[in-house]
Amino acid sequence: MRAFLLCCSLYMYLLRVSANIVELNDMFGEIQSPNFPDSYPSDSEITWNITVPEGFRIKLYFMHFDLESSYLCEYDYVKVEAEDQVLALFCGRETTDTEQAPGQQVVLSPGPFMALTFRSDFSNEERFTGFDAHYMAVDMDECTEKSDEELACDHYCHNYIGGYYCSCRIGYILHTDNRTCRVECSDNLFTQRTGVITSADFPGPYPKSSDCLYRIELEDGFVITLQFEESFDVEDHPEVSCPYDYLKIKAGQKEFGPYCGEKSPGRIDTQSNSVQILFHSDNSGENGGWRLSYTSSGNPCPILQPPVNGKLDPSQAKYTFKDQVLISCDTGYKVIKDNLEMDTFQIECLKDGTWSNKIPTCKIVDCSRPEELEHGLVTFATRNNATTYKSEVHYSCQRPYYKLFPNITGTYTCEAQGIWMNGELGEKLPTCLPGNRWIVTAAHCLHVHPESDKSPLSSYQYLPLSEFKVILGKHRTQRRDDTEQQLQAKSIILHPSYKAATFENDLALIELLGEPVLNDYVMPICLPEGPPQQGTMVLVSGWGKQIRNRIPESLMEIEVPIVSQEACQEAYAKINLKVTSDMICAGESDGGKDACGGDSGGPMVTLNEGQTHWYLVGTVSWGDGCGKKDRYGVYSNIHENQAWIQKVTGVQN
Repeated sequence: MRAFLLCCSLYMYLLRVSANIVELNDMFGEIQSPNFPDSYPSDSEITWNITVPEGFRIKLYFMHFDLESSYLCEYDYVKVEAEDQVLALFCGRETTDTEQAPGQQVVLSPGPFMALTFRSDFSNEERFTGFDAHYMAVDMDECTEKSDEELACDHYCHNYIGGYYCSCRIGYILHTDNRTCRVECSDNLFTQRTGVITSADFPGPYPKSSDCLYRIELEDGFVITLQFEESFDVEDHPEVSCPYDYLKIKAGQKEFGPYCGEKSPGRIDTQSNSVQILFHSDNSGENGGWRLSYTSSGNPCPILQPPVNGKLDPSQAKYTFKDQVLISCDTGYKVIKDNLEMDTFQIECLKDGTWSNKIPTCKIVDCSRPEELEHGLVTFATRNNATTYKSEVHYSCQRPYYKLFPNITGTYTCEAQGIWMNGELGEKLPTCLPGNRWIVTAAHCLHVHPESDKSPLSSYQYLPLSEFKVILGKHRTQRRDDTEQQLQAKSIILHPSYKAATFENDLALIELLGEPVLNDYVMPICLPEGPPQQGTMVLVSGWGKQIRNRIPESLMEIEVPIVSQEACQEAYAKINLKVTSDMICAGESDGGKDACGGDSGGPMVTLNEGQTHWYLVGTVSWGDGCGKKDRYGVYSNIHENQAWIQKVTGVQN
């Protein structure tokens, strides 16, 4: 029977041409063999064409399968096809567990179309029941399942139900093909004299479907040189010159390239100040790209020599167009250009190979003549009275009348800034101070004695300023001296602890209204440097009464020794008089030499050890008679009251 049927194959073929075709367009459905669940008819063939929307694929599986078994399914079978390929061929029975039965197998179509064909031969002797199949549309993950390179995303793929879309990394733009990522790189301008240019993402693959333009624009007078690195990788073709990706260079009227492949263009001397580099890539390829560095040079300028006592920055063997050089001078020198003095001067190499200006000269700084000091002298420590850098001058005061304040060395040096400087005062000048507006005298000489010795100081009546005058430089009593200077008093200040009854703190200060002229007859006296020592010889001067109460015709003086405080206190204790710590005594125990009436307020002075300065030791205050034996002259102690004097007058020693 089988042999007969095989011989009639041509007849059967003609019958199958008219087989049924069923079109299925739903998103899911069921397909059953004819007469299911009864036995399927013999000699039948049906094809179900399943179509779902784009972006979906078809999933097919069987709930029941019962067909006649045969070698290679040559009798009855179910065949699944898609896109001109057989996806599956099934026959047999599930109960027999044949390898050709589908079992739990799921069939997936590669795209939105699938064809299922059922075929039975001329007999169904065992009454096989056929099959029951189900299909459904399932979403296709194009991002992972698409194998067609033409549909792959260049950077990122995003799947959604029924489709997918592509996106690009930051800095890229999606091409019109909606899958390729390109860059916008048509406006790259380089104006620096040197630089580096690379393909986008170098050394990673360069973008597809892009046209990049790089422009180097320098000032006229420069020429540009390009140097490509050895790592050059641009897609090429073995037979056609650069049909896909290429790099072209335009410099002035010259063109270089196109370049592609793996051989670097190396060094290119463009001989132009304007260069355009065009790089084109198509929509495929994963090549590494390129990198170049460019430099520029111009016409050289003559070698420079620094000025004497000067320097160049930078100092180099060769200078070309646009190079700038800063000329400065060594410390203590100034740049001189067109009779102008400046700290630095800059010149530039021009495109014609000349310098923009001549090298200036360096002139030593001159501080000019130092400022004069009132009542002072300026002496030069350098030859020829030089006033240039590092020269020295020395300030001093007219001695013995004035002294420098503050107490400094007085040496000033001409510094690089062009000014005279002192290590302690900087550029500030000292002053020559006399302390010549204050008179020291005895307090009891300047007030009317109060009615009571216990009256407070505030009740004392000062002599009106208009009733007396201060005469300096006077020598004779009866006649006017040419050396005299008469000044008015501005104010009178008694010691705040002055006691008229006991002559304690018998000191007063007179502030002069005007300033006297200092000379050999009128000069200031220094405050003491320490307490007076016993035995020190001191001079006391004045116009006090002499023997028989006669007033001398001229200024008188005596020299007496300082007496110890104990000896003086002991001598006056015998007559119940008190010598306090603010008093000092001088004289001889045998008497004969002493201040007397009319000497009050006069000075007791001594020379210092170097015999150069006179110091005020005390002022004549009181005593018991004049020149008595075992009696001494009592003076106000200047050292004990020095702090008060300096506080009131502001005068330092």
